[in-house]
Amino acid sequence: MPYCAPLANGQALKRKPDLFLCSSLDVKAVFHCGVISLKFPEAPTVKSACGFFTELLPRCGEIPPVGQVVHENGKMLLQTVLEGVGGQASRNLMDQLAEILFALNKHCFSYLSIWIKEVMQQDGFPSARVTPEQKEIFSQQILSPMSHKR
Repeated sequence: MPYCAPLANGQALKRKPDLFLCSSLDVKAVFHCGVISLKFPEAPTVKSACGFFTELLPRCGEIPPVGQVVHENGKMLLQTVLEGVGGQASRNLMDQLAEILFALNKHCFSYLSIWIKEVMQQDGFPSARVTPEQKEIFSQQILSPMSHKR
């Protein structure tokens, strides 16, 4: 696991939510560490990173440094999650990656609706086999009111 794995564990954030109010904590670095951890080949590391983000994203509105980092870097998180869903992650990690999508939908919907359009417009993303029509349907399903209420 990477050196920041203890912080990239959702349990630490659950137990001490004011952790991100510490002025000496580089929230952006911790966020980036979590995103990088989503790309690791070891399932426990990816699961831990997913847990971190599902605990972090609901705090966007209550912890200003978290909200700012998510606003500035959330598109990168979304792209990484969609790359995983698109085939770069093991199938047994899909539920955890989906939880991040649900958290983005529930807590960052206005940003998500912009980010998903930008990310899905990239040629060959997440796979050259995915058609623009399939991308549009997927985006609509992610942004649908039913997934927002989950």
